[in-house]
Amino acid sequence: IAQRIAIAAFGVAAEEWLAWDSLPDFDRWLDAGPTAAARFVRRVRDDDASAGASREPAAPCAPLLDAQQQAACMVELAQACDADPGFARHPTWRGAPAETGALARLKSDPLISALKRRSATRVPARFVARLRELALLLGGRATAAVGAKNLRAGEGIGWVENARGLLIHQVRMVQDRVHTYRIIAPTEWNFHPAGALAMALTGSPVQERDGVKRFATRVVHSLDPCVAC
Repeated sequence: IAQRIAIAAFGVAAEEWLAWDSLPDFDRWLDAGPTAAARFVRRVRDDDASAGASREPAAPCAPLLDAQQQAACMVELAQACDADPGFARHPTWRGAPAETGALARLKSDPLISALKRRSATRVPARFVARLRELALLLGGRATAAVGAKNLRAGEGIGWVENARGLLIHQVRMVQDRVHTYRIIAPTEWNFHPAGALAMALTGSPVQERDGVKRFATRVVHSLDPCVAC
């Protein structure tokens, strides 16, 4: 089954596709367009280039969450939740909005790093990072970052790096009843009012309405919200 999925997505086995980790090799795959995924990412790349995305970004990008660091610092995040009732709706990492998802998890991947350097937006890199993770899963090379931790009596926190990014559940029990239950979803990280989406749109040139709508829609899709948009 894994082989059939890889052929449908990449046109070749997952391991062979993962070996194409330079921009020239990757662009040859895109230009050949052997699968729907290749044709879609080629369109993203070309739209990005025609919009002038190779220029320097008009605004800084949100820091990328480090999955391993986050797992080691769940107590810190739980304390932030306790200190701020609105934290779950507008989460930050040490006071600043951050981006979570496949791009953050694969930020050291050679191809993803090259795509980030080529474009002032992170849009192509985000879509390709999802494909890289799919190939890693199909090749048996991906491991899930998931865990849970007791914080104090009656309180615990659990987390998982899912498709959209870091998902956290925190619960506090009082006298065998749920007193507080908080969920910090990936969408709340990436769509923070000053987060990845806001940073991507800030300073973008506004020339005509349809073009702006196309650009904003593509950025939103690249961040993959868990609700209709």
